[in-house]
Amino acid sequence: MHPEATLGALDVDSLTTVEISIRLERDLGVTVGDDELQPDLTLADVADLVDSRRTTGV
Repeated sequence: MHPEATLGALDVDSLTTVEISIRLERDLGVTVGDDELQPDLTLADVADLVDSRRTTGV
């Protein structure tokens, strides 16, 4: 896996996006809606999103 890999390229489906969203909230205390985890988002984008939410507390 590379940071430039998109969720779509990794075959992340809608069920998996819900699971990722739940895990981010449970494990990291970060709320990211599954609707935000679009197929064109890269792993780096997801990491940046999580980092920004942890920093701002959103």
